[in-house]
Formats: sequence, C-alpha cells, structure tokens
Amino acid sequence: MRKRKRKTGTGTKMKNMKVLIVAPSLNVENNVSGLSAVTNFIISHNKECEYEHFLQGRSDGEKGTINRLRRIWRNYRAWKKLLYEDENGNSIAVRKRNADATKTKNVNGNGNDRVDIIHFNFPLDAPSILRDFFFMRAAHRRKKRMVIHLHGGLYLFKEKKPFVIRHFLNEIFSWECPFIVLSDKEREQIQNVYHTKNVFVLPNCVEIPNGNENQNEDENEKLSYQNEDEDSKAVRRLRVSESNNKLVRILPSESRLDRRSKRNADATKTKNENEKGEWLHILYLGRIEPNKGMDFLYDALEQWKKEYGDFTLHFAGIEQGENRYIEKYQQLLGERFVYEGVVAGEKKNELFRKCQIFILPSLYEGLPMSLLESMSYGLVPIVTNVGSISEYVKDQENGLLINASDTDAIINALRCLSQDAGLLQQLSKAARQTILTNFSPQEYIYKLNQIYSYVNENEDEDENENENGNGNENEDENENEDEDENENENGERER
Repeated sequence: MRKRKRKTGTGTKMKNMKVLIVAPSLNVENNVSGLSAVTNFIISHNKECEYEHFLQGRSDGEKGTINRLRRIWRNYRAWKKLLYEDENGNSIAVRKRNADATKTKNVNGNGNDRVDIIHFNFPLDAPSILRDFFFMRAAHRRKKRMVIHLHGGLYLFKEKKPFVIRHFLNEIFSWECPFIVLSDKEREQIQNVYHTKNVFVLPNCVEIPNGNENQNEDENEKLSYQNEDEDSKAVRRLRVSESNNKLVRILPSESRLDRRSKRNADATKTKNENEKGEWLHILYLGRIEPNKGMDFLYDALEQWKKEYGDFTLHFAGIEQGENRYIEKYQQLLGERFVYEGVVAGEKKNELFRKCQIFILPSLYEGLPMSLLESMSYGLVPIVTNVGSISEYVKDQENGLLINASDTDAIINALRCLSQDAGLLQQLSKAARQTILTNFSPQEYIYKLNQIYSYVNENEDEDENENENGNGNENEDENENEDEDENENENGERER
C-alpha cells in the first residue's frame, strides 16, 4: 500500500516575519492623519517583524476627483500584481509602482521575500469603504493571511447606512480573518451588528514622553527610562525618519542636562502663567475640516471670548476643503490665534508642553492618537463623546466629555476650566496617569504579534487539515486499488 508523504507545518516564526502594511503616506508632511501615526508607531516599535508599506489613501491637499480615481486604479492594478507575484513566490514588484511621495520603496527590511501577513488599516468612512472593499476582497479571494485593523469612522456606530455601504460591510465582516478594534465598545458593536468572529481589542498607543510641567525632575528621569529595553539604552529612540520614511536610529543630539534645563525653564514659565490665571493655551491638533467640529468651535469661541479673553488657540495640522477655517479663526481671534502648521518631533513636543487644554469637538472618531499624545503630556481633554473616546476619557475625572454638535457644551467646558485652576491641575495629573497606567508600547506590540501568530497558526492548521484530508483520500484510493488487484489475482488463479 502506497502512502502519501505529509508535511508537518509548524507555523511562521515571529522573528523576521514579513508584513505588508496598508496605510496612507507615512511622511508627516504629506499626511497628518492618526492612521499614519499609528502605522509609524507600529513600524518603529515592532522589532519582531519586517514591514513593507503599501501606500493607500490620499495625501493632504490632494485635489481633483479624476486624479484621485486614476491613482486608485493604478494602486488596484499594482495590488493585483502584488498578490499574483506573492502567490508565486516572486519578489514584490509593487515597490516600483507604489512608492511614497518621498520615493520610499521599502520601510523596514529588504522586501525580497514573499510576505507572511497583510495588515490592512481600514477606517469606516464612505471613501475608504468604497475603495478598500475591492482591495481586501481580492486578497481574501486569493486566501491571503490578512488582519483588518479598524480605525473608527462614521459608519462604525451609525445605524442608517446606504445600501452599498451596508452590503460591503456585511461581506467584509463575514470573513474569518481577525479584526482589530480600539475598544470593548467597538467589539460589542461589531459582534452585535454583524455577528463577526475573531475580534481583538487593541487600543492605539503612544510613546511615554520624558515629562511635563506636572512632574518633578526625579519623576521625569524615572519616566524617561522606565520602558527602555537594552537596545534603547544605547539608542534612545527608534522612529521613522521624516525625510525618507526608513527606519533609522537617532542618537541624542544634546545632553540630558541641556534638555532638562530647557524643559524646566519652559515649564516654570507656563506654570507661573497658569497659577496667576492670566493665560490659557488651548490646542487643536489634526485635520482642519467640518467633521472635526470646526463650525461649532468657532461659534463657541465667538461667545466665550467676550467673557474670557486671556487665552491663545493653537491650530496644528492641514486644512481640508474650501472652508477657509484658518482665515476665519484669524479674523475672529486676532493675536489670540496661532496657526502652527504641520508639527512633528520636538516642535510638536514643545507645543504639548506649552498648552494646558486639548480640544477636539469631532462629530465622529475612533480613538485619536492626538488625544492620547496630549493626555500623555498632561493636557486636559475637552472632547466629544463619540467613538471609543469615552472608554478612556471619564467626565470630570481625567477630562471633560461634551455632546457632538453642541456649541453651549464647548462654552461651558472652557468656562469650567478657566475659572477653576485647581480642577485644571487635578484633571491634568489624572489625564497623564491614564496614559501611564493603560498604554504601554511594549504591551501593545506584544498583543499585536499575538494576533499575527493567531493568523499563522490557524492558517497552518487549515492547510494541515486539507493536506490530511487529501492524504486520507489518497490512502483510501490506494487501499481500494490494492484490494482490486488482489481480487483480480485470486480470480485468475481460480480460473
């Protein structure tokens, strides 16, 4: 009896796993979205994997529907070519067709081998759903190992959906691949509405800053090194270079003593202003567009400035659309409005250290990176109760929650913090403690790699079951063939 040899796959090892990550531009000058920040965080912190970046999504300032459709079509052709070549074990040629605006061909690793997993970042807004459905379906049909990472959006909690959106989401959430969501609230929503399996909660994460004006020098020094591993002791920070999006190691350019002196000087100035109640610095960080509640914030400040004039509103980000918000706010507030442009690196850190309040009156969100970053510096958040925000911001405990599209709620929140310096300080400490307690970069990467491992283990089991099934069928066929041969031999002897 002839037996078929069977493979005994043990799954892909975590070390040097190849991951194709789908996301918008990783260059902060081209894209200020939180999704890009999440992707940069993953690439820079996950040393167990080698990442290829597939550019998907428009850059800030991109105009023209025709140009956008052409770009999407070119990307889709490159995507199909990538799936075909990867399926045949060839190198990924998409790097030549899908380079980032900085001409980046590869984010981390040489990219000469086939990928093990596709990590698809998927915001649930109409443009992304209508575009990404076809990309993900192509990968699903070719049975690629894929993780779908949800990032909030209008249609995550919206009950009434257009027919096409509802149809696409019903199909996507029927797939067996793992889905990553940002909170328990999102997991319950996905499971209740779509009965989806394999939903994993992984909140966004940020680096813990060295300290802010609410910590003393000793605590700053302790926080500075509490999460460092052996490699980080020699190389202080691992991050994606803003110039070419390649993973690089950046050594300190100045001594810790110099940096500490500078921080203390800035903190003393800000603290003195705050104690006297003379001035508040309020920060908005993100895309400047209607969905972020810009109209309601404008109406609120138009009224609030009449009763409290000692504040500066800082806008950081890129304006979308033709609403000319920057010009309108400049006319409304004059010198009390500062447009910081696109901020990154130390410039963004200095802005966080300067401000006391973070405001985000969005109409819908997931779990904004800008919110977590600001809280890590002790800024008190004034944010709408949308998406997963209320899972981590508790009203009157570590921030203030307001209703969306509510001008009066914005006014009352600003009035509350401007009139009570003690409450401002209390909420500031609680906001930072929330990040220190609940958001660990090491734990984030560990959980992400566990999800990657889950994908590989389940795929390997399915492959082995299929191979075992085929092997058993072949064995049965072989046994039947042998029995038929014996019967024929016996028959001939009897004759």
